[in-house]
Amino acid sequence: MHSSQPTYLSVSLGSDNTANKIPPYSQCYGCKRTPQSLTNSFTNFTLCNAGANCDMNRQYELPSQCVSQCNVSNVLTRKLSPIHCGQLSETINDQATKLHLRSELPHLTRGDVTQVRLPFYQLLCHTLLENGYHRAFSELFGLHQKQNEERRLAGPESSLWYVPPLAEQPEKVKLMAQHLSEAEAASRRRDAHTVFTSYLTLGLTFKESPDDLWLAEHFFKYTLEAATFITDDDSLKLAIAHQHYGHILQVRGFLEQASVSLKEFYRLTREKLWKDGRGQLLQKVASTYLAENFQSQIHQYPPHYHSDRIILCRKAHEIALECGDWKIEASIWLLLGELLESANNPQEALVVYRDFFDKACTRGDCTNLSRVCEALAKLCQKLNNIEDSIQYLHKFASSCERHGQWVELGRACQMLGTAYDTVGDYASALQWVKKAYNLPHMIQGLKPEAFGETTESSRIMIGVTRAHMMHKAYSTNMLNNQSPAVDKIIEWKARPKNEDKLFPKCEIQLPPITFNNRRPKRDVLVYAKHPSTGFLKR
Repeated sequence: MHSSQPTYLSVSLGSDNTANKIPPYSQCYGCKRTPQSLTNSFTNFTLCNAGANCDMNRQYELPSQCVSQCNVSNVLTRKLSPIHCGQLSETINDQATKLHLRSELPHLTRGDVTQVRLPFYQLLCHTLLENGYHRAFSELFGLHQKQNEERRLAGPESSLWYVPPLAEQPEKVKLMAQHLSEAEAASRRRDAHTVFTSYLTLGLTFKESPDDLWLAEHFFKYTLEAATFITDDDSLKLAIAHQHYGHILQVRGFLEQASVSLKEFYRLTREKLWKDGRGQLLQKVASTYLAENFQSQIHQYPPHYHSDRIILCRKAHEIALECGDWKIEASIWLLLGELLESANNPQEALVVYRDFFDKACTRGDCTNLSRVCEALAKLCQKLNNIEDSIQYLHKFASSCERHGQWVELGRACQMLGTAYDTVGDYASALQWVKKAYNLPHMIQGLKPEAFGETTESSRIMIGVTRAHMMHKAYSTNMLNNQSPAVDKIIEWKARPKNEDKLFPKCEIQLPPITFNNRRPKRDVLVYAKHPSTGFLKR
């Protein structure tokens, strides 16, 4: 009897079947699809002409139960029980939220899909072309092709393959695209200042990375071209462009090309009080850069190009004197003396060294004072002026000991011992070479490895000097036919450390030395290290 009478549930579903409908995702994007009831989706009810057919057991005497054990409806009494199904309501709300969020998604155009699919480099190139920046695109694409060609020519084993290509560095590509487009827009309105600033910013940015120095050179070259069109700043920007372009060429090793820009930078900054961002005068910066460039060219020339190297060094010396930077001036002064000495001009080298010695004493520069004393001592020894050589070596040793230059002090003591042994003052020579040999162990905190060559030379000179000291006593007792003399020689040979007790002082100590009547002997160390006559095997 219940089949002929419609139930409350069937009437409600049949009469208001569109009240709880939400358009699906496909309908939001223009697809027509039959609406589906939320109640029909989540409660497994199906509609037909006869009413509602459900899969539940038709026991009208008992109320229907859901999974959560809550009373849904009582079809027998046609009364709807309160729905307290938390699980069912949460599921419906979640699904409704998803459908609502899907309906709010923007419509994807072909450009949006391209942004997802294409790499950043290609997308940026498309953007530049779409916006009309054809020159910026050409620059960016040309740099990318140039890098790929250099990598191909260098081969896969080259260090260039450890540097990622520009297409794989989105930050650099984005920065270049931004400033290149700004420069192109400024060039169209003939704003040379903005073009200069854009290229200069790119060059300074890439100058900080060792892998991007070629990019810095590329953009500094454009900076120089843009600066030639600026005529309202008394050539300030032109000088700055020459500064950066010449310096980046020098860093990359193109010294002759760099000297052209650095000379122009030096010329433009004469008698100008321009300052850079750090507060330094551009005139001083130009002198420093040009002097360093000349120094680098001197070291790049072959050693037998004496005249060319000396001419460049004299130019660098004049520029360094104008610059007023003592650090650069001192290094060029020493280099000039070394070049004159290697070109067989010892007298000119001696004049240069003595002038530098006087100036170093005036400035109180202990480091350069020690270096010039050593150079003067060696040069005086070559000129057989041993007295002056020993005087400069004493100044060298005292300066090193006063300022704690222990490695240089060891070398000075060893050179003093060799000089005294050369003129025949064996007692003084033995004193200085012993000091050089014991120096690494006399002062705490010193590394013996730093004194390796000095210690080995001092050890050799100790033996040579003691042999020279014993020469007179040994030969005198050997020529004596008496047995006591032979016994002393045998005892000393068995233990050669007690010559002071075995031999009288008159036989060991030599008379005072006068440099006027003493002819210098051979250099023992040079003779010992000679490959044909030496007794040292290294």
